[in-house]
Amino acid sequence: MEGNDSLSAKLPVTHNLKLGYLFSLLIAVMTAVASIAGLLFPNDIYPLDELRQSFLANDVVNLFIGLPILLFSMWLAWRGRLIGLLFWPGPLLYTVYNYLVYLFGMPFNVMYPLYLAIVTLSIYTTIGLVATIDGDAVKQRLNGRVPERVAGGILAGLGALFFLRVIGEIIGALIDQ
Repeated sequence: MEGNDSLSAKLPVTHNLKLGYLFSLLIAVMTAVASIAGLLFPNDIYPLDELRQSFLANDVVNLFIGLPILLFSMWLAWRGRLIGLLFWPGPLLYTVYNYLVYLFGMPFNVMYPLYLAIVTLSIYTTIGLVATIDGDAVKQRLNGRVPERVAGGILAGLGALFFLRVIGEIIGALIDQ
């Protein structure tokens, strides 16, 4: 861990990241357990055909896309890379968003406490991680290296597309009842 401290010293953070690493690894393990359980015992975890159709694919995405992105961003941050630190909250927020659907869309079963723990710990870890990032130091490091207008335009465009998609889904649901 001593190497971690010297590498993390390169990162623009105000506090030690050890708790963030620990909690993120715990989230990764819990996510893997939840997804593997869903894939191995689909009839027990997802009692309805509609749930199985929705959540089995989600379990595969969690295992093969979500978890690797979380672990890779953590690894980059551990290696002292700014991009890892800045990407790390993203997969944590994905985990919150994803497992909120499990909490509210699934009937109460043996997995519910695990889903609740994943959501709660992901929220806590995301808030702690973002609060630890020194925004001024990040701004200084990125000043002149990132085209702000282009990046802002892309983010605004993606937000607008997401908003239009949600409106389309709502309208479709209202029409179909």
